[in-house]
Amino acid sequence: MCALRVATEVPGPPRPDDESLMAAAMSLLAITDPRELRSRLVRLGLEQTGADRCTLTSIDQGVLRVEDSFEWGRRPRFIGKEYSLSHLQTQPLLQQAISTARVVTGGGFGRQGELGPELADSLPLIKRTAVVPLKLGADIGALLILSRKKDQPFRPSDLARLYGIGNLAVLALHNARLREGVNAAQRRGLDALTLISEHVAAIDRLPDFFGRMTATVAGLAGAGAAAYWVVHGDRISAQQDAYGFTPLQLAGMSVSMATAMGSGLRSLLYGGEALRYQRGKGGDSPPWCPIALPETQNLLAVPWRTSEGPLGMLVAYDSTSGFAEQDEWIMRLSARSSALVWQSHVAQRRVSELQATELDRLQRHSERMAALERQKSDFLKLASHELRGPIAIVRGYLSMMLDGSLGDLRPTVGETAAKMESQMLRIKQLVDQMLAAARLQESEMPTNVAETRIDEVVRDVVASVAATVPESRRLIVEADRPVTALADRGHVETIVGNLLSNALKYSPGGGDIVVTVRECPTDVELDVRDHGIGIPATNRAHLFEPFTRGEEAEMRAIDGAGLGLYLSRQLARAQGGDVTVRSELGKGSVFTLRLPRRRA
Repeated sequence: MCALRVATEVPGPPRPDDESLMAAAMSLLAITDPRELRSRLVRLGLEQTGADRCTLTSIDQGVLRVEDSFEWGRRPRFIGKEYSLSHLQTQPLLQQAISTARVVTGGGFGRQGELGPELADSLPLIKRTAVVPLKLGADIGALLILSRKKDQPFRPSDLARLYGIGNLAVLALHNARLREGVNAAQRRGLDALTLISEHVAAIDRLPDFFGRMTATVAGLAGAGAAAYWVVHGDRISAQQDAYGFTPLQLAGMSVSMATAMGSGLRSLLYGGEALRYQRGKGGDSPPWCPIALPETQNLLAVPWRTSEGPLGMLVAYDSTSGFAEQDEWIMRLSARSSALVWQSHVAQRRVSELQATELDRLQRHSERMAALERQKSDFLKLASHELRGPIAIVRGYLSMMLDGSLGDLRPTVGETAAKMESQMLRIKQLVDQMLAAARLQESEMPTNVAETRIDEVVRDVVASVAATVPESRRLIVEADRPVTALADRGHVETIVGNLLSNALKYSPGGGDIVVTVRECPTDVELDVRDHGIGIPATNRAHLFEPFTRGEEAEMRAIDGAGLGLYLSRQLARAQGGDVTVRSELGKGSVFTLRLPRRRA
């Protein structure tokens, strides 16, 4: 008899207060194998508390079962033992932990004679015991039992950590067991299907599948022949790839649906019932069966169907010992698995047909779009070329009028000519943009990249643009030092001119236009900032598409064809750079040109 010490209860559910609990819990939750999880939990119990032994017991259906146990230096003999819960009457520590759902500690474990000889050699050595109940929902699902040979109490903080870890672990163990049970059930089902249709994976053609499937069914059911009968419109016929039949026999295995419905096959095809036929016997089967051959002695037919409706039936012929209930189950399982194959085949065929139709439609659409793009590009080039000549002539005459080559003009005529010259310049710029857009779309725009002083290009373009704007508008250049990039000077001039023109047009209320040039580690960046009307967020996604304009009334009133930003971005990307925008409605926009400083 082992002396018992008075049990003390650790007050309240203990709460861990350090990060080691979280780390330990996460390591347990990552384990999916129940055996590994149990083993890790009992070892962790020893590590957390410094006990000599840690035992995990489960409580299920009135049985206390030792799931795992660990003791330094040896493996306990009582792992796997089961004890009735009536033994709790001799173990007050266990009984108190279960009834209160709290950690309890005490001295010896209990009366050794009550628990069997496997515990007799170790119980007298135990001086201190702690029992940690582990909850599964509202019930106690397991116990962690810690024992120590030294007469040294367990520290409440250690037990608190173990309490927190253990409750997470028992939930993880429960989930792992559920997964294990589901996996076992799946394996059993898959094994049954594999015995019937192990050849399915090797079948490339549907007739081969039915030929092998009927041979398998005949072998499993002990039949001399087997066939799939398929509904085709107003007839039901045997598949030509059937087992145990000659081609001549298969040619005659076809009956009208009207005959089939009148002979009792309706309940098979639409009611899911099996049909049994025995020559010369009545009972619950018809004495005459339209799917039986003259030499048929017996047959068993089961429905073959999908969720969409009946496909036909699977029929086994001429069993030497007669068809049993197990044969019907095997055939139903065979019919169901082959229905899945049929359904997959039909679905794949439909997908292939839809894919072919969709690809054809997309190809026609792509060809139409390509033709429209070619027509648009041809129109832009044709219009640009045809307009450049008349524009040049008109500008020439206007220049002659303004410089006096055509004689003196009255003041009003001179003012009108100057306005006409300004508008013709705008028309020329638009035509140039149209031609450039057409060339870009056909990759005909040459790019001559070289070391280029971006600060010089900016100052030249700003000076040119400043001469055409009122003195009240200021164009400010911020460039403290020479800045060089690998770029096409002509393209950079076009981009900067477009961005300045855009900034002037979309800030009709005035304000300074600031151009900032800065050098970054790998790029040169150029900002064009205005204080105009800004760009709505809904318009920014399409801002750099050709012929795109804002839909707001304030924007529609501003002249432009919607090509400037498109050309700017395309020209920048052709040089290895880009154009981006930041904008706030009502406060202005910042367009940024980025160009590489060195070759990629």
